[in-house]
Amino acid sequence: MNTQRQQFSAKIEKGEINFYDKTGIAIWKDLLEGKDVDITIEKETKKRTSQQNRALHKYFELLAEELNDAGLDVKEVLKPSVDIEWTGELIKEYIWRPVQFAQLKKKSTTQLTTSEIDQIYEIITRHLGQKFGLFVEFPHEDNPAYQ
Repeated sequence: MNTQRQQFSAKIEKGEINFYDKTGIAIWKDLLEGKDVDITIEKETKKRTSQQNRALHKYFELLAEELNDAGLDVKEVLKPSVDIEWTGELIKEYIWRPVQFAQLKKKSTTQLTTSEIDQIYEIITRHLGQKFGLFVEFPHEDNPAYQ
């Protein structure tokens, strides 16, 4: 069976589906006139914004600084055999991504939705708070110290 597939974005308003690409949907409707079709409707999830991306990487840096200031090098937190100070990139690779993958099965932070970032942040914050007594607030626009 030869399957043709096209994806269109739309908004449902007052019970009506309003397609953003009216020309594209019209072409497909003409092309498939009289044919059986499968239609899937999914709620769009918002990907992280560029501002949230900057905040996420700022959080990595802030957490690295906090762990270093507390004398908790990589060896202390993760148990390797070499003393290594934290960096934002190490936070991302050795703390954030493993939790992200275990929880969501997503390898890249670019795949995260805004609510998923909150979810991973809460897991990490709870763990580091319970184990090491650390708390780093997630950067946000209401707190100019984190900009």
